[in-house]
Amino acid sequence: MNAITALIILTGLAVAGPSSGQAHRSPTMAELVGESDRVVIGSIRDMHAQVETVTINSSTGRQGKIPFTYFTLVPSEALKGVGGTAPVTMRMIGGSFDGYAVVTVDQPRLHTGERVLLFIRELAIGTSAPVYQIKGGRVGKFGIRTENGADVVYRDRVPNAHLNAAGVPETGAIPLSVLRSLVATAVGNQPTESTE
Repeated sequence: MNAITALIILTGLAVAGPSSGQAHRSPTMAELVGESDRVVIGSIRDMHAQVETVTINSSTGRQGKIPFTYFTLVPSEALKGVGGTAPVTMRMIGGSFDGYAVVTVDQPRLHTGERVLLFIRELAIGTSAPVYQIKGGRVGKFGIRTENGADVVYRDRVPNAHLNAAGVPETGAIPLSVLRSLVATAVGNQPTESTE
């Protein structure tokens, strides 16, 4: 499969999404937290792309080559989940290789050294060490920057949208402390597993 074919396939998958017939909506904060194994504040380090052979049609067993970008997330704070501040290997679809760039519309843009708050979920890909993905694509990533001496969070591809308490996208940056509080409330409202 050449790079142009891969670009068309990845773009088609990202745009088409599941064929449920329903319009796409942004998840609520409770949904993002509930579907994430971890919610982590940290910095992006060590990004690189590589092409991998993966099964692209499970019913026929057809395989194809897909580019992935791997990066290291160095956590400074965990808002949900365990793992402390040990570096986390992350993977997302797309990347640059052999002079081509493959970009999917639902993946966030990441930059080495960037501070972020990520909603992440472990991938079941058969590796010896855990590999995670950003839950919800671009919705699961908030950039962090300092404005007037305080940390604020923002979205860089929606553009500059964030979720309010009801999970409705809005524009502008909000204090990191507000998002921490929203996540803590959502974590506290998660059902616990029964031991019966």
